[in-house]
Amino acid sequence: MAKVMISVPEALLEEIDRAAKAEHRSRSEFVREAAREYLTRPRRSPFDAARAREAARRMDELARANANPNWSGAEEIRRWRDQDVPSDQSDG
Repeated sequence: MAKVMISVPEALLEEIDRAAKAEHRSRSEFVREAAREYLTRPRRSPFDAARAREAARRMDELARANANPNWSGAEEIRRWRDQDVPSDQSDG
C-alpha cells in the first residue's frame, strides 16, 4: 500500500481523530474510507452563474413582451432547458 503525506488544519485533524476513535478505526482507515465514499457518490454539475443570469435575462424579456395571461414562466424555462444545447455548454 502506498503512503502519502497530506497537510490538514489542526482542528480538522482533531475531528478526524475523534471520529476514527469513535468508530474504532485508525486515522488512515478512516481517511481511506472517507475518500472512497467521496469518490463513489454521485456528482452534481457545478452551478453555472452565467447561464443562470442569461436565463433570468431571457425570462425578464419574455415577461415584458408577453401580455398573454395564460403565459407560464415555468413552461418557458422548460422549453429553453429542453432545447439542444451545444456539448461545450451542457451541464455534463
